[in-house]
Amino acid sequence: MHNQPSSLIQNILTSTQPGMISFRRVFISIGLAGGLVLLAKFFYYTALLVSGNLNTWMRDIYQYYLIGRAVLEGLSPYTSLDILATRFLGGSYVYHPAPYPPPFVAVVTPLGLFRLSQMVLIWGLIQMICLVWIAVTLQRWLKWKVSLAVTGLICLLVICWYPILDDLMFGNVMIILLAFLAAAWLALREGKQIQGGLLLGFVISIKLIGWLLIPYLFFKRQWRVLFSLISAVLIANLLAGFILGFDQVMFYYKGIGAQTLAVYQAAAWNNSIWSLGWRIFSGTYPASVGHIEAPPLLANPLLARVVSWVLMFIVTWFGLKWAIEARDFDLAFSIILCASILINPVAWSYYFCLLLIPFCVLVRKQQEKSFPNRESLGLLFLSLAFLVPPKVYSNLASLSFGTYHPQPIEGGFRVSFLASLFTLFPMMWLFGLIWLLRQQVRLNELE
Repeated sequence: MHNQPSSLIQNILTSTQPGMISFRRVFISIGLAGGLVLLAKFFYYTALLVSGNLNTWMRDIYQYYLIGRAVLEGLSPYTSLDILATRFLGGSYVYHPAPYPPPFVAVVTPLGLFRLSQMVLIWGLIQMICLVWIAVTLQRWLKWKVSLAVTGLICLLVICWYPILDDLMFGNVMIILLAFLAAAWLALREGKQIQGGLLLGFVISIKLIGWLLIPYLFFKRQWRVLFSLISAVLIANLLAGFILGFDQVMFYYKGIGAQTLAVYQAAAWNNSIWSLGWRIFSGTYPASVGHIEAPPLLANPLLARVVSWVLMFIVTWFGLKWAIEARDFDLAFSIILCASILINPVAWSYYFCLLLIPFCVLVRKQQEKSFPNRESLGLLFLSLAFLVPPKVYSNLASLSFGTYHPQPIEGGFRVSFLASLFTLFPMMWLFGLIWLLRQQVRLNELE
C-alpha cells in the first residue's frame, strides 16, 4: 500500500523542517500584523458609532433598528426607511422600504427595545461568536491539526477577508446565515435530515437566498429534508404573521422586493447576474453602496429586462443541472451556494461570505492530491483573486479609458462603459469558482 501524497497546505501547516518552520513564523507574523490593522479599523468605526457619531457605513444595522422600532410602535415595518429614520433617528436615510422578509423582521424586532449603540454591540457580538464557530468548525472539518496560535491566525485571517469584514462593518446578516448554512450542511453530511432541513428553512426564511436547494432536493428525492425545509419556511412566516400582522406578510410578498430591486439592480457593486442585462442596456449607476456611473452599451430598457431574465434562467438551469449530476454532496451543495449568489437579484460583496464553504470543499479535495495540478493552481488563483476587494476595481474604473474622462459626481465617478467593466471582475471570479467545482465533479466521475 503506497503512501498518500502530501499536499502543499499540509506541509505548510504541519512540517517540522527548519525552513518550513521559519516560513510559517514569517507568515504568521505578517498575517497577524495585517489582520490586527484591519481589525483595529473595524473597532474604531464601531467605537465611533457607539459614541453617537452615526455614519452610513452601518446602514444595514440602521434598517434592523428602524424596522424593530416600527413594529414596537405599531407602525408598518415596510414604511419607507427615510420616514422611519426621521421619526426614530432624526435624520435622513434611503428612500425605499426595508427589503427583509417578515420572518427576519420578527427576529430583529426585540432589538428595537435597545438603543442603537447597544444594538450595534449586541449584533456585533453575535456575529463574532458565529464567526469563531465557523472558523474552528471548518478547520476541524479540513482535519488541520495545528497549534492554537495557527488556529487564532486562521480566525483572524477569516475576519479580515473583505466579505467578512464588510459584513461586520455594515452590520449585515450574512455571517450569521453562513453559520446556519454550515451547520445545515454538516448535519446533512451526517445523515441528520430533519435537523438539516429545518436549518436550511430558517436560512431561506430570513434571506430568501438558497431557494435553489428546494428543486435540488426535489429532484434528488430527499423528501424528509425537503419536508422539513418547507415546514420551517411556512412556520416562520406563520409566526411572523402573528407578530407583524398577516396583512404585512402579504404586503411584503406582493411587491416590496420589486421596489428595492429597482434601486439597486444596476449598481456597480451588485454581483448578481440579474444586473448584467441592466448594466449593458440601461447603464450602471451609483446607488447608496455604488461609486460608479456609466452609460449603457446600447440604451434599450426592454432588452435589459429580457437579457437579465434569460441570463438568470441559464445560470439557474446549469447550476441546478450540475448540482444534480454531482454524486458528491459537498460539491453539489457548493455549486448551489455559488449559483444562489449569482441569481439573487442583489448580491453585495458580503454575500461572498457563503463562499467559505465551497473553498473549504475544494481545499479538502486538493489535500488528497499531490501539488501542483491544474485544479490546485486554479484554486490558488481564485483564492488570490477573491482577496481583491471590489473597491480596487472601482478605483481602476475611475481611472477610466474610452470616450471621456471620469468626472466626479455625488458618491463616485462617471466613467465610460468599457471602464465600468472593471467592476464585473468579482462576478467573473464567481463563475470561475463554479467552473472549478464542475471540473471536480468530472474528476470524481472518472475515479
